[in-house]
Amino acid sequence: ECLQSAALDFNGSNQVQKLAEVAAAKVATREDAFIGGNVLVGDDFILVGADLFLYHENAADFDLLAHIESLYGTEKDIISVGNQFGVPKTQFGPFPSRNPIPHIDMFISLAGRIPSGINAGKYLLFVGEPMSTNGDFPQGGSPQDFDDVIADILSDGRFVVCRNPITYLPDTDSPLNANRNAAPIWASANNTLTEITSCSRTVYLPVFSSASLKGFPEVPKRVVPSLDLIRQQDETNKRLWEEAGFEVQPVGPMLFWAAQGGTLRCIASELKRNLRA
Repeated sequence: ECLQSAALDFNGSNQVQKLAEVAAAKVATREDAFIGGNVLVGDDFILVGADLFLYHENAADFDLLAHIESLYGTEKDIISVGNQFGVPKTQFGPFPSRNPIPHIDMFISLAGRIPSGINAGKYLLFVGEPMSTNGDFPQGGSPQDFDDVIADILSDGRFVVCRNPITYLPDTDSPLNANRNAAPIWASANNTLTEITSCSRTVYLPVFSSASLKGFPEVPKRVVPSLDLIRQQDETNKRLWEEAGFEVQPVGPMLFWAAQGGTLRCIASELKRNLRA
């Protein structure tokens, strides 16, 4: 049986239908929209994108908070990211959002507790600082919109925020923008996978230029006219994570995944396992 969310019909249902046909499976639709990209789980907190509250504000038969607690326990503080009660500020095609990008894992990365120094013990978050080749940004995705989210996060007091560049690609003549239903494309390196143990800290970092990847030809300028800015973004993000004490494993190039609305974390699934520290 293939499972799809009713909230994703505009973008995902055709793919689910195709998969079901290949697998000779039935398609079941669930009415809730518990989307993992809007949930970031820390050691004593859970960041939840305000869009989840938007999806469920009229769903009398689904208790979002109870569902989150059933998955992650009741000991963690649940923190809403974005304007939980305001009017959606961003429009991704037919998809409204109360955040600069609908899924918070596209502009927030969890980087663990800071081990030493003046901020020792506080939790480090990487949060996107938007860039654009021509100074234009999509509705709801301006630098000020990102700053508003930062202000809310910092008001909690337990977090330290490091801003890292993410690039909006307004290159309307690029093949990446074909059939995008007017949804903005963000080259986001925040969509990471991090592995933190007692003896190592590793980040699998999305990169969008091929300059630092062996065996890959560079993306043609006709595909991304803003390629120079993309290269700069890759270099800066690698440096920032290394300065935070992480070994960086670049993964990419991710440009064509970005054109589908996500990058590395969006195409990965977490499998629980027993680790021997």
